[in-house]
Amino acid sequence: MRQIWEVRPGEKLVEPTGWTAAKGHPVLDLAFSSDGRKLAVTMDDHYDSGGFKTHLLILDAQNPQVALRQFDLETCGNFLTWAPDGNALLVCGEVVRLDDGSSCDLQRSALERAVSNVLTNSYWLGTGRVIRGDRTVTDLSCHPLGTWETDGKWAVAGTVPIKGWILLRQSVQRTINGKTLPYNNYAIAGRDSHTLTSGIFLADSYGDANMIVVPGAAAVCSSMTHLGQTNLALGCWNLPDGSVLPIATELADYIVTRASTNSPVVVAERWGYHWWNLLKITPEELELTVVDVRSGHRLASLEPRTQQGNYASQSNIRNWYFHYALSRNGDFLAEGGDGVLRLYQLQ
Repeated sequence: MRQIWEVRPGEKLVEPTGWTAAKGHPVLDLAFSSDGRKLAVTMDDHYDSGGFKTHLLILDAQNPQVALRQFDLETCGNFLTWAPDGNALLVCGEVVRLDDGSSCDLQRSALERAVSNVLTNSYWLGTGRVIRGDRTVTDLSCHPLGTWETDGKWAVAGTVPIKGWILLRQSVQRTINGKTLPYNNYAIAGRDSHTLTSGIFLADSYGDANMIVVPGAAAVCSSMTHLGQTNLALGCWNLPDGSVLPIATELADYIVTRASTNSPVVVAERWGYHWWNLLKITPEELELTVVDVRSGHRLASLEPRTQQGNYASQSNIRNWYFHYALSRNGDFLAEGGDGVLRLYQLQ
């Protein structure tokens, strides 16, 4: 990788009245805009009166020293995604409109807000439209527009607005080895047709985690556990028909965490325990790689690095590490941690 620039926006943060400066300025999430011109960053996880607060920063990806915009939000800093037209962002269940700097909360109860801190439950449906996990649709002011209807009791688990694809999830009970356990079925539907474009997949598994839509590969990927097995293994399925996408054997124990919108390049992580520290209670990020998920070709490998800042939410172990984002064509990688951002060109 070739480093293009490095900036330290943590040194330029202005804390609103009543906010205590966070030690170390941890980076919580990164995301390139759909045109690749802007980079959004959430930094610091303040916690006060039972709720999270964070800073949203918008930078010019080519000239990050110019026109830094700061928004102060009363939400967590996870699950950062751009609107298809680049005029708004979703941040941990909140819609932020860039034209006037206003925002609104998509969560309708304290329980929904608590869940949104650990699980994403809102997605871009199209220009000016957001869809919640329960298929209710809102505008950019969080005003309800109705429900996206389809046959069956499905929840939304992801979207590809530019293609009009919706990833659906259905929670069911299954008895395994005498124990009844919850697990998920998945299917893909057309946004405009309101009908399934695939059959049910993941039906042969009783555990899945880290489900992610990979738009540039026209696929969805997840870590799953098959019957009779205990280890999670990476699986991917083609959009929109749900057929199996073969995965390189060496990627079997990785988790896909970041994706580009126009190429099959992803960021994948491998978690576990170092052989010399098997008594460690929590797992560690052992390896980080940038790879073409369709061909298995690796573009870069990185040494995982931990951030040094204080964290209000110690339950999210991933926030302890530096975060990454891929440009739309998968040719640039942004890295953020400890108040510092870097941009690399992948060669």
